Amino acid sequence: MNKFIPFGLIKPQHNKLVFFFALLISLTANKLLSQVVQKDTLINVSADSLRQTEDTDNLLENPIIYNATDSAVFLSEKKQVFLYGKAHVEFGNTNLDAEFIEIDYSKNLVTAYGKLDSLGKKAGNPVFKDGEQEMSADKIIYNLKTKKGKIFNALTKQGELLVIGEEIKKDSTNVIYMKGMKCIPCQQEDARTIFKATKAKIIPDDKIVTGPMYLEIGGAPTPLGLPFGFFPNSKRQHNGVLIPTFGNSTTQGFNLRNGGYYWGINDKTDMIVRGDVYGNGSWALNTTNNYNVLYKANGYTYIGYSQFNIGDKDIPTTYSKQKAYEVRWTHNQDNKSNPTIRFGANVNYVKNQSYNRINAINSGQFLQNSFQSNINFTKSYKLSSLSLNATHSQNSISKQVDITFPALTFNINRFYPFRREGAIKQNALDKVGINYLLEARNSLTGKDSTIFMGNVLDSLKYGIKHSLPISTNFNMFKYITVTPAINLSSVMYTKSIQKYFSIDDTVVGKVYTKQVNDFVTGYDANFSTALNTKVFFDYYFKGKVKQIRHLLIPTISYLYRPDFGEEQYGFWKKVQVDTFGTKRNYSIFEKNIFGGPAIGEQNAVSINLNNNIEAKLKQKTDTGFIYNKKTLMQNISLGTSYNFAADSFNMSLINITARTKVFKYFDVVANSNFDPYAYDASQKRVVNNFSYNTDGRLARLTLANIAVNTAFGSNMIEAARKSRQAPNMTNGAEQGAKNDLNKAEKLPWNLNIYYNLSLANYDDRKLQPTQTLNFSGDLMPTKYWKIGVTSGYDFTNQKASYTSINIYRDLKCWEARIDWVPFGLRKSYSLTINLKASMLSDFKIPKRSPPIDNF
Repeated sequence: MNKFIPFGLIKPQHNKLVFFFALLISLTANKLLSQVVQKDTLINVSADSLRQTEDTDNLLENPIIYNATDSAVFLSEKKQVFLYGKAHVEFGNTNLDAEFIEIDYSKNLVTAYGKLDSLGKKAGNPVFKDGEQEMSADKIIYNLKTKKGKIFNALTKQGELLVIGEEIKKDSTNVIYMKGMKCIPCQQEDARTIFKATKAKIIPDDKIVTGPMYLEIGGAPTPLGLPFGFFPNSKRQHNGVLIPTFGNSTTQGFNLRNGGYYWGINDKTDMIVRGDVYGNGSWALNTTNNYNVLYKANGYTYIGYSQFNIGDKDIPTTYSKQKAYEVRWTHNQDNKSNPTIRFGANVNYVKNQSYNRINAINSGQFLQNSFQSNINFTKSYKLSSLSLNATHSQNSISKQVDITFPALTFNINRFYPFRREGAIKQNALDKVGINYLLEARNSLTGKDSTIFMGNVLDSLKYGIKHSLPISTNFNMFKYITVTPAINLSSVMYTKSIQKYFSIDDTVVGKVYTKQVNDFVTGYDANFSTALNTKVFFDYYFKGKVKQIRHLLIPTISYLYRPDFGEEQYGFWKKVQVDTFGTKRNYSIFEKNIFGGPAIGEQNAVSINLNNNIEAKLKQKTDTGFIYNKKTLMQNISLGTSYNFAADSFNMSLINITARTKVFKYFDVVANSNFDPYAYDASQKRVVNNFSYNTDGRLARLTLANIAVNTAFGSNMIEAARKSRQAPNMTNGAEQGAKNDLNKAEKLPWNLNIYYNLSLANYDDRKLQPTQTLNFSGDLMPTKYWKIGVTSGYDFTNQKASYTSINIYRDLKCWEARIDWVPFGLRKSYSLTINLKASMLSDFKIPKRSPPIDNF
């Protein structure tokens, strides 16, 4: 009987079944043969014992799963399988793909390599993956049992680096020994910047250690070499020194910037400490702490302090010290942490705008003049919620700072005490809803340099406010919705004011204000009702425009509020203001945080008209005609009110606002105020006489503003989204390698334009225009170039606004940038070439003229 099974071609989908039968036949044949030739029982038992021991030693931990698109050949006697055409072998966490794979079960070896296509190019080269480690090569030999392997001309990704080796050996612990190593410091295989070494050892998720190595650029060896090389190769944190940037300034002297130390505290947090040192004694220090607790929260804190010496010490009139500090904190709670509790923080406090200007890293940061902070804690209950806030608002131009802490808000959700259970149709009583809101707030206001000076407790404003809105709604005449409401509120303070008139040493006299430390309360109430409906006006045409629909939403409101300024309530008092005995009213709550009840009775009717205009356009297609809806005017509203209880100036300003999109990409927002009363130029004030009675005009234009935002780009969908966002004056070239446009575009470009026109005419003489145009844009003429410009023009002052010209060049492993501010307070230039890999980003060549020379 034959001792082996002849091999044949086996289809991949049947290879497992055929292999089973082949193995069964082979074992059966061997058994029959042994029965024919056996001579005694002892020999037979001995042979069987050896065979069993050998099979046990060769037993693998996991089954081998394999397939191929072309064919599979099985040699039963040699225990070999040959896989042709996109072959795939899977063994536990190990995967191997190649054009050809050979499996030798007797030696537990897998051999894989590719082939040459019709053009003589390599195709189907092996790709080996063991766990998270992956590499491609010309040829791979791997032992499935010992997990050792030998690889030829391999390429593997190690962190941000690509490592190529002529010959590689891999042991069972995944450590790689490499001969003829080439390390590319980026993800571009055709990059021309290479670190070469004769041998190397790669420890996954740890480090890469090499023998003698040198840097090669563009195929030419450089004199930059080391007796050995060390590359960090770990996702874990490693402590280390951050190399500073060297520079020279005409006002600050030689300097080292952004040098420091990185401290990886643990897997949840780290710390970065950086500092600047200047030749004239100026210095800066900052620290950044990042944290991330899984399923809990993440965020970072930043604290920076700087002291810059401006001018010459020998000339006291020109010398000054600019001290500034900045605090930033961002905290985000994970939604999985606790659904009923939310805590978040976004703190951004800057003392002295010079810090922001001197240390700004882009145009957007330099042009920022307002800073806001918010820390919020919210606890939700079944029928209510509790919120605790701390807020901060700062304007670097006016130097005004407003700090509110704490701000407590307790809200009881709207409930319906008169609702009938199971009622099919609800009446007005069923819809009566009640809310309760408690606000307790403490605030401090002042200039950024003096806000914490003096007696801070006397400067604090704090109080409690209760609000109880009650409302319902019902339909009248089927189409009109009526919403009556009663609003009750009260305020509580521990101090109020008292004013008195005293002549003292002056003849004219003066009004003095005295703080009264005593518990005081005030209350307010009003009744209101609103009627609104919707009216449609449809206009039909013949031609391309089939229909125009005008939607009008008129709202008429009535408000009545008693005069809580009457003396009987005690909220408002009178004080003498001159020696003639003239008296004026003042509120005892005017310096408190929530104020107090307003003076004067209100018996007012207000009207508001909201309009929306749409058109239905006819469009011809291959199958006929379709109708597309197009918005002509998103919204245009007109509003005013008339107070019948006022003794003068009964009518309020007429306010008109509008918003629409023109030609699909121009977002237009406009608003204006019209005063119905006349202006007396001789008295330089508005008089209680309608403008129509004096000059025939229905109203005077006092203020108007129009803003036009637009964005164009190679990706117009993205551009349309940007036109609705707040202006961003940091162009794409300043952002560097980040490209927020469509990567499929060959020549991506982006242009953002912001136009604003304001007209003021308070004295009814001449419109005073304020007109500005700002834009930012970038262009990628090729795949690796990006040019950006940020600029604008102030038409009122007739001069260009802040301008920045930026050029970015992607050099694959390197990146180069030129930043130039040609004029203004931030006049400067900067030229930098550095490696893009974050671990090697300090390998750079900087040349800069810092903007600090202009301060």
